[in-house]
Amino acid sequence: MSSPVRAIPDSFYVVAREPGAEHPALPTWANDAKNPAGLAVDHTGVVDRREVDAVPGAFQLLNVLSTSECQHLIEPRLSP
Repeated sequence: MSSPVRAIPDSFYVVAREPGAEHPALPTWANDAKNPAGLAVDHTGVVDRREVDAVPGAFQLLNVLSTSECQHLIEPRLSP
């Protein structure tokens, strides 16, 4: 079952296209609005960097977003 296609707000635009594994021109999006996701600008948490052993040079950043920031990013996706 496929997901319904949603309209993209006018404030978003494609800034670049990059090659991907399954498509030669994946869009990289930007937004005209300042801080459209409402993320904190004064992060006080400790970000944890973990190396990915199986991939040379790769790493994960953990604790980048707070719980409320994560919820703020998830909520719009849950609404129709």
